[in-house]
Amino acid sequence: TNATVTLRDPITAAALSVGVTGTNGFSLLDGVREGYYTLEVAATNHNTFRQTIFIAAGVTNDVQAFLPRQTVQ
Repeated sequence: TNATVTLRDPITAAALSVGVTGTNGFSLLDGVREGYYTLEVAATNHNTFRQTIFIAAGVTNDVQAFLPRQTVQ
């Protein structure tokens, strides 16, 4: 809940689409063109998840991101 989901250009790291997860843990980013991107998921008091992904046209692309909780700072 309330994790920020950012889709970045894999070369420039520019943010192309940003969303926030809902109570179900899902975030939907519409209007994304087919191609490779860096997916970044960040939440307060958790480690950030980063992964290069391929977005395919015409399908829902499902990614499971695990963000370990930071218990010691």
